[in-house]
Amino acid sequence: MATHMVMPHAERAAVDIHKADLPEFNLRRGQVGTVVEILASGKAFEIEFSYRDGRTYESLGLRPDQFMVLCFEPANTPPHLVMTPA
Repeated sequence: MATHMVMPHAERAAVDIHKADLPEFNLRRGQVGTVVEILASGKAFEIEFSYRDGRTYESLGLRPDQFMVLCFEPANTPPHLVMTPA
């Protein structure tokens, strides 16, 4: 049985498919998704891909080597200036 843990809202991360297209899922390199669950003790992650209006068009498990986490703040941003989701 696979183990998984639901990520708290604040820990959700935007990710980018960076290695290769995934044509069987109609996903191309560079598409942005959101991590919604940690699977298999961090060996895989459930990633949702959504339209701009929020409707999900694909959700699948990916290994960490298949995506990269996107950063929206400079690395040296003071913690009190970092925006967190409501």
